[in-house]
Amino acid sequence: MSVTSSSNNSDASFASSRREDSKKTKLKDDDGSGENKMDEGEEELFEQEKSFQEIFFMALSTLSSEKAFLHDWRVNSAKIVLEGLTGFLVVFNPLVKGWSIDTGLWIWQIVSWAVYHAPVAYYREYEVYVRVMYVHVALVFLLLLAFGGLMVATAKRVVFTKGWKKAIKVLQFCMETVFTVLFMTVFSVFVFMLNCNFTSEGEKQGMHVHYTTVDCAEASHMGHMVVGAIFALLLTIGSVVLAVSDCELSPLCRHPLASPAATMRVKVVVAKVFVLVCAGAINSSRQAPPIIIWIFAMYIWWLYFRAMPFYNRWVSHAISAMWLGTAYTASVLMIGVWDDRNGDPDWHKWMTWSVLKGIFPVMAGSAACQWLMLQYKMSKVKKFVDQPPNVVLRKIHNFYWEADVELMARVMRKFDLDGNIDPKAAELGELIIKAGMAFFPNDPNIQVLYAVVLLDLKQEGPLARIHLKAATKMKPNIITRYQIFTVSEKAKRLRSTNEGHMDLQSYVEFKR
Repeated sequence: MSVTSSSNNSDASFASSRREDSKKTKLKDDDGSGENKMDEGEEELFEQEKSFQEIFFMALSTLSSEKAFLHDWRVNSAKIVLEGLTGFLVVFNPLVKGWSIDTGLWIWQIVSWAVYHAPVAYYREYEVYVRVMYVHVALVFLLLLAFGGLMVATAKRVVFTKGWKKAIKVLQFCMETVFTVLFMTVFSVFVFMLNCNFTSEGEKQGMHVHYTTVDCAEASHMGHMVVGAIFALLLTIGSVVLAVSDCELSPLCRHPLASPAATMRVKVVVAKVFVLVCAGAINSSRQAPPIIIWIFAMYIWWLYFRAMPFYNRWVSHAISAMWLGTAYTASVLMIGVWDDRNGDPDWHKWMTWSVLKGIFPVMAGSAACQWLMLQYKMSKVKKFVDQPPNVVLRKIHNFYWEADVELMARVMRKFDLDGNIDPKAAELGELIIKAGMAFFPNDPNIQVLYAVVLLDLKQEGPLARIHLKAATKMKPNIITRYQIFTVSEKAKRLRSTNEGHMDLQSYVEFKR
């Protein structure tokens, strides 16, 4: 992410201004003229919080910078396929009662390893699975420890040498793989330990659903469950953080999976957690989990469908379509477990073939509907063409919601053969953002978006900083504060570059 991947400092400048204001206030109070003296303990706490936030933001932006592997088509293809395949397989696998799956098929032998906790549990004994889980525990722990080390290095202002940079690139790749690409897979490994028959009666009560000889009330298994739950939570937090840091605010970014929708991606991660937890408990309580999975799978599809989060429209079509396919699979399972014929092998075969035959038309329908919706929204761009200079921006178009401003502003993504942006398209996109700021005057995200466009298109650092400052005053949430932080550092670097150019120009004039 060229914008959020910069090492950054808007919150740092905000903290500095607060410190200056605090000092001035304290001086006034010492003279007897101040009215709002801040308690010393409160001030110290504020400084600690701000300094920790600054260090965290700086370390996170360092971790997210210059991810060269994200431009590899093989990596991007794998991420797209796994996004849909893992969601599908957590619902459609042999561990879920209701499907009639021929696990001997060569195609199943390949795709089933996308969510590898299922084949490991299906083919291996309990002790092996426990070892596999603790390998993942160690991996997540080491990655979080390494990120903590990066924060310490950032706090101490360590100069990153070539060796440091190589280590950071390895950490980037490993965290991207574990916390983003394989998030659902690794999370499933942890929560499978919690899949116990607490609601059943008789001999099965309190036993593990799959490993039926394992008593979930035993101290050893209880310990495994606690560890699994803790690391599932840590994995989720890490995934949320990376979902924010990996967002690309610049509409000029060209890599296929670039997306500016940070808040929406956080919602997707949280919804995935509900899907995964319910998928893990699907056999212990047959009726409720399929319904909850269907609800949250539909919610994820709606988020992708409505927001069109990726700059590349075809990626948005593909991923949203795959999540509707997962929701369709959950709906078949939901119908199946509530039907009186549940347990009949022929009924299970019908359910399985209903999924295999119906999922692709459902996905195609989702992609077609999203394409039509995009065409409709982008048709409104015509309103902004050939507007007079004195037009009232707020009255050009009634935006339905804030994200439509960014979506319509993508009209500026028109490049020539050399990769340069078309000037007329750039002007049109800028006008759309200005109209969005007028229509949503209290939205900090649009202010940040305009600051990014000013930096990328016009290199207007001072004006960009004005909009960042305006966004800071709008009480942004933690996600927007991080984005302000990253963009302000980009403006800071631009200012340093311009000052260097001015110094050279002054030197040339002096020599003349």
